[in-house]
Amino acid sequence: MDNRAIDVQILPEYCDSVNETWVQNLVSNTLFLANPNGGSGVNVLITNSDTLHKLNLRFRGLNESTDVLSFAQESDDHPDIQFPVFPSEESLGDVVISFQHAKSQANTHNVTFEREIALLIVHGVLHLLGHDHAEPTETKAMQHLESLILDDFFASTKS
Repeated sequence: MDNRAIDVQILPEYCDSVNETWVQNLVSNTLFLANPNGGSGVNVLITNSDTLHKLNLRFRGLNESTDVLSFAQESDDHPDIQFPVFPSEESLGDVVISFQHAKSQANTHNVTFEREIALLIVHGVLHLLGHDHAEPTETKAMQHLESLILDDFFASTKS
């Protein structure tokens, strides 16, 4: 793995369910596999669905909650937004995850909570790297990359 700056913030009520080091390792693995020559890090926030609802309304005009949002550091869409960048470190941007959506979707998708939140994190980081799913071919390529990254990560974390 490389040594990019990865800042993880988890609301206190979720710290028993989500391990900060685990998230950092997942993000590091994602960046290494999807952008091996890059040097920029990522900020991740695990928060509640109300926060995602407010962000979705403010920045996307959608009056609903969602599972994951990505905010690119160098975004022309919202020049008024200031992200917490450290002067000596580059950041691709922020990934914001709804803990409640991850829990609910894990049940719906019949996967573990760990697998679902990992998917959301990887998905968000891939968006920061320029991947999208607006077109069917993009969707297929992004889902394939997500699967490769998740399979690699979970294979490497098995005891």
